[in-house]
Amino acid sequence: MLETLLKTALTEALSPLVLEIDNESHGHNVPKNSETHFRVVLVSEAFVGLNRVKRHQLVYKLHRRPSSKVCMHWPCNVLPPRSGINHPSD
Repeated sequence: MLETLLKTALTEALSPLVLEIDNESHGHNVPKNSETHFRVVLVSEAFVGLNRVKRHQLVYKLHRRPSSKVCMHWPCNVLPPRSGINHPSD
């Protein structure tokens, strides 16, 4: 459920060209089926002209909306398109 909310919020706000959300909670000491640890890869035109700190601030601001639940751990690889990498896993 939280993964879906996260995907929806990021998609609606940033229109990503690439969006990967991996629930890594199973690798941590949390109850089964937890949604507390995610790894996010996001490429969006919204990041053009922003440095890495500003890109992360934009994404984390979306996540801290009053209606959102909080993830304990949420590392992000957020990139503008044409940044030398089209897809971080290539």
